[in-house]
Amino acid sequence: MSEPARKRDELEPLTVQQRAAVEAWKAAGCPEQPEVAALRKKIRREPLTPDEAALIAPTRETDARVAAMGPGIPHAQVAAELAERLRRGG
Repeated sequence: MSEPARKRDELEPLTVQQRAAVEAWKAAGCPEQPEVAALRKKIRREPLTPDEAALIAPTRETDARVAAMGPGIPHAQVAAELAERLRRGG
């Protein structure tokens, strides 16, 4: 076993059942979880099926809050405020 593989196994020991699940997942072509696939479609602005929309519905509330905040704070303003905070010792 290679050194990186040995270290990985030491950090993340898998049970027999977990290892079997990983091998089955790899054998199936490493399919994405439905939530991940739905989020990828949302990011690409592709239409979602009702099931996909339901899977990621909890994120819509967050999206609405973020959109209500407006365009955000310019990077220069954030940098200036951080510099001022550091200057004051905070």
